[in-house]
Amino acid sequence: MTPFAVFTNKNPEFKATYAMEDFVPVAPLVATALVLAASADSKISSLTDLAAYAKSNRLSYGTYGTMSTTHIGQHRLAQQLQAKDAVAVSYRGEAPMLADLLGGQIQIGVVSPASAKEYQKAGKLRLLGVTGPKRYEFLPEVPTLKEQGIKGVDWTDGVVVFASSKTPPAVLAHLQATFQKLMSDEGMLASLRAQSHQPWLNITNAALKAQMVADKVFWDKAQAEMVTAK
Repeated sequence: MTPFAVFTNKNPEFKATYAMEDFVPVAPLVATALVLAASADSKISSLTDLAAYAKSNRLSYGTYGTMSTTHIGQHRLAQQLQAKDAVAVSYRGEAPMLADLLGGQIQIGVVSPASAKEYQKAGKLRLLGVTGPKRYEFLPEVPTLKEQGIKGVDWTDGVVVFASSKTPPAVLAHLQATFQKLMSDEGMLASLRAQSHQPWLNITNAALKAQMVADKVFWDKAQAEMVTAK
């Protein structure tokens, strides 16, 4: 069980011992989004404020590594906001990035929906937009970045159960049927939603596999653009 971006957007600086073709999706579990946020102690409360800030100040943004979705997405954002001087700062996970975001060491970063809700409720974060093609179920008041005119940040990601591509067809079919039944259970769906996880429904395994192939093309192109921009 893992976000499928680990297969579609692999960091070229690391030699992976696996390929997307080594795995086959068993079942999608939750659709995920990233939330662009700024500290509530900053002067940034909207994308318009961010654009104004970025045009006259150094803009530091938190990522989860070079060529990660968080890096590429915010790089594209900075370009489209015509940032004067944008600097990507890499972190090993959300917790240290959040600490620096709240402490004012960086101006923006992307966080999980659960963290976004928690810190917004506590009055510590302002939420500027979400990735993805549509608004997130648990943050309906937060517009997508696409709605606000930012291009190339409307990808879909999600947590998926995978099996080896060498799994016997009968075993794979049994696993897929079991998870399909599980994801039809109202108790299971309620449990996911109680944790601010948006169940990923109405997508077949065939459609998911096709999306992964398309996403790999998308991220390969995005990485190539990043290399060219250096």
